[in-house]
Amino acid sequence: MTNRERLTPEGFQAPCRVADLTAPIGSLWESWYSHSSTAQRLQMFALVRRQGLLYAHQLPPLNTARSTVVTRLIQGEDATPACFDSLPFTPHDTDLDTCQRLAVARILASPDLSLLQGTAGTGKSRVITEVLRQTRARGWRTLVISSPNGLNQCLQRLDPQQVVCLGGSGPPALLLANQMEVLRLQAIATSQRELDAVRQRIAKLPARDDLIRHADEILLKVARLRTALADTSKQMDSLNTTLASEFASLPATLKLRNTHQTVVSEMAQRAEDIRKRLAAIEAERRARAVLLPTLQAQIDARQKGQWWSLAWWIALIGGDPVAKVQTVTHQQDQADKDLASSREQLQSIADQQAKCPAVLDAQLDSLRQSEVESRKNALVARDAQIRSELADAEKQWSELAFGEDIQAISASGVEQLSRKHSAMEADLSSKRDACDRLLLDLQRGDFLGELILKSALVVGASLDEVPAEAGFDLVVIDEAHRLTDRELSLIATRGKRCALIADADFTLSPGIIPGPNALSHSGPLEKEVPARPTSGTRPHQEKAATRTPAPETEPGFRRLWSRFYVDPRGWPTRWQLSEGRLIARLRPPRPEQAGWLHREPVYDRPDVELRIIAPPEEDPFLSEVAFPEQTSLAEAREFIYREFQTLAVEAGGANAGWRQNGSAIVLDFMPNLSGQERAGCVNTSEVNDGFRAGSVSDEDANDQENPILTLEPGIRERLAPGGSAGWVTACLEFDSSSGWDTEKARHWAATRLGVRACGRATNLVRSYRFTEGLASTLDALLYQDVKSTCVQGLRFVPIPKDTGRAIEGGLLKSDSVVSTSHSPRPRLPRGAGLELDLSDRQHLPEPPRLPSDVLSLLPSEGIVNLSEVEAIIDYLTHILSDPNVTDRMDRKGGVGVVVLTPSSAQATLLRAMIAKTPLSANHAGRMEIATPEGFRHRESLIAIISMNRSHASRAVPFAVEPEHLAEMLTRGAEEVVIFADPGALGRRAAWFGSLEFQSEKDGLREQNLLRRLCACWPEVLPADEPLPRPTRSRETGEKADWGERGASPLQTRSEGSSV
Repeated sequence: MTNRERLTPEGFQAPCRVADLTAPIGSLWESWYSHSSTAQRLQMFALVRRQGLLYAHQLPPLNTARSTVVTRLIQGEDATPACFDSLPFTPHDTDLDTCQRLAVARILASPDLSLLQGTAGTGKSRVITEVLRQTRARGWRTLVISSPNGLNQCLQRLDPQQVVCLGGSGPPALLLANQMEVLRLQAIATSQRELDAVRQRIAKLPARDDLIRHADEILLKVARLRTALADTSKQMDSLNTTLASEFASLPATLKLRNTHQTVVSEMAQRAEDIRKRLAAIEAERRARAVLLPTLQAQIDARQKGQWWSLAWWIALIGGDPVAKVQTVTHQQDQADKDLASSREQLQSIADQQAKCPAVLDAQLDSLRQSEVESRKNALVARDAQIRSELADAEKQWSELAFGEDIQAISASGVEQLSRKHSAMEADLSSKRDACDRLLLDLQRGDFLGELILKSALVVGASLDEVPAEAGFDLVVIDEAHRLTDRELSLIATRGKRCALIADADFTLSPGIIPGPNALSHSGPLEKEVPARPTSGTRPHQEKAATRTPAPETEPGFRRLWSRFYVDPRGWPTRWQLSEGRLIARLRPPRPEQAGWLHREPVYDRPDVELRIIAPPEEDPFLSEVAFPEQTSLAEAREFIYREFQTLAVEAGGANAGWRQNGSAIVLDFMPNLSGQERAGCVNTSEVNDGFRAGSVSDEDANDQENPILTLEPGIRERLAPGGSAGWVTACLEFDSSSGWDTEKARHWAATRLGVRACGRATNLVRSYRFTEGLASTLDALLYQDVKSTCVQGLRFVPIPKDTGRAIEGGLLKSDSVVSTSHSPRPRLPRGAGLELDLSDRQHLPEPPRLPSDVLSLLPSEGIVNLSEVEAIIDYLTHILSDPNVTDRMDRKGGVGVVVLTPSSAQATLLRAMIAKTPLSANHAGRMEIATPEGFRHRESLIAIISMNRSHASRAVPFAVEPEHLAEMLTRGAEEVVIFADPGALGRRAAWFGSLEFQSEKDGLREQNLLRRLCACWPEVLPADEPLPRPTRSRETGEKADWGERGASPLQTRSEGSSV
């Protein structure tokens, strides 16, 4: 074993996988039997009967024809999957975002294979849970393959009905063993109750003779009650008819009619009296009317002094005629009033006489209704009484006859009971024996597991517990990036369709290593120095720096992802404002081509500058177009499309999806807008892919804040806020009225943009786990080739504490201003040598620093770091004594702080040492110690990382797999605190290539991540150590484009650049 071929920190020669690469999942017989035909099975059974046993080499090859497409795709064969169109669905989880709903719709609609990839905290488990809810609603049987923590996250939010987990993975209530035990106990209790009931019936058999003697009485009573019940029913049905014939002769009806007749007669008499009174008043009035002219003549004669007239003498003798006129007039007025009053009374009586028939009819109807209700209530009460007596009689019969049908027995007579007596005794004895046998079988419970699995619609399992059954409608494989091609192929044969879920690749390709200021440097990347051995480089370093990584097979998921996924953000077009100009970057040059720059103005637009790259012995190409600053983005985009037939699309989202919006066919790029931006310029609508996508609203279509560009007749480009220039492409619309259909639009998009016709791959990039600052930092550190001006949420605690000059109290904040004016450390820093090898017990610390009871708990092999453990305990004591921190942990719920370490031996030491402090008793529910595998799919408020390794003189790997470091960094929601030896960290970051048990690829990946991490704290990494600049894209392997969204190197060169 050479100096570089050492054991892992756990004492193993190399990392071990859960499943052997050469062995199928489950036993060989189970795998073959689940895929074999009936004829093959019969042939093998016949061979077993002849030989007495069966050899493995005698089994025919496995038949996996049912998953031909998926298997061929995974194995890299040339298979063309069929296209499909998704249908809208109603999500059970209404909080799913646009991309998550798109992923669910594609998984449900795919006929064979679908892919989902996401960074940490983007909701992959929520997508799986929603898929399981949708498949269960459709009646599909679904198999979920994941780690135990993954199964807990996916299945704990499901209704436990028809959900089961195999082995020991998943929520306890869903484990097959627990369900078998619960079902067994329930079945035993039910069978025991049935057995007790049978025994009770058997005990009552001697009383059957008494039943036969009293059977006639019961049957007669039942017959009489049924006849009475039938009569009551007939009376109820004929109630209205009977009452109609009898109503006229009812006493109440006759009384009502007599009363009505009396009232009518009285009204007629009153009317007659009023008429007589009217006649008398009229006669008196006429007499007074004759007297008035005579009196008036007397008044005139008297006034004129006509003494010779008779009228004068009558007036003189008879008295004052004026007073008489007044009296007569008053009497006439009173007579008019009496006439009017009498006529009103007469009219009122006439109106009452007219209403009398209607009133009589109403009263008759009311009387009829009262009579109906009264008779009906009487019949209902009688019916209820009869039914109650009948039920009591039938219950009595049922209790005596043990449930025999009384109608069947009454049809053939009572003598039938005696003939069935002996048959019932034999039947009850048989039931008793069957219950006894069932109780014995239930005590063993052998068949319950198969019964539960057959009835379950959702089956969860880990990789080691995949069932041999192949009849699932959907197989969901979580963490698919960790499986080999053979494992993926074997699991895919379990179902008709397969969904692969994976984490995003946490770094760029192994050859990409950022510069020392990759997370804080904001200048052009061309100032970074490519990595090359310097004169001071040691021989072993020079060999490592120039070593070519050994070719390794890319995991099956990564190959499928690169085939089916097209990242709209990876398109070369970038828009930015720089140096007072609006720059459209159409094609980035390679670093060695940046010096061959030509600047040419457009002939008819001198204010527009073309930047052309013309390298020697290569074809020139247009790299950038520079517009005046006042040029609108819409005008610039239309100019580029019109003049160069180039679609200058800078997509704002990581996915592209097709949908129908009225008469328009829309290719939506789903930009990641904030809530305020989405409320201002985006509305939601149902789409063909089953998700709700954002698009610019029609109300803002003509608003300058939300531009709409016309590219061709019937093709419109809608923009949304985002990007360096302020706008990104939200979607492309193809108007059906202009002749565009779905096939034509998809062909146009595939030709111009390379968009896949069938969307099988969905990328989740929006994290919901971290705070805004930590999310931005981790995204730049792990997933993007971008430069962050401020690192937030990451803290570094150097071990030992006196390392560096910018450390106060042992804690160094990553976002603090650190002075690097002090003299740099040696070129290759030395570690503190704090790690302890458990296999060398003679050099371990003595008690009380390392108590003997703690030492007895540690494994015999492995690497631990007692200094880090002590520092972590001090830090835990500090933060858990802060009420603000504990209040936030309690509000969040679950684990508040987790201590993660790549070494299981270090985790054991941490648990043992913390158990001896008050932390274990006071904060046991708030903290947890785990390895990356044990805390996968989980999160906490604060994550503390113990890097563990601290070798004094050589570079050492920090994790068995580089992914473990990324997993530890992404477990904290608010803060991540790293405890490490700066010297060991810097020395590992300076080592190129393979190291100890790590392969060439894994070694470079770990070095890449640690260099990015060291760039957060410049005093950890030597300042004079040159680092190579990024040269290749993380996903495609193509040349990088100046840091994705960074400034163009063409803008940093002077006008006199060599051409």
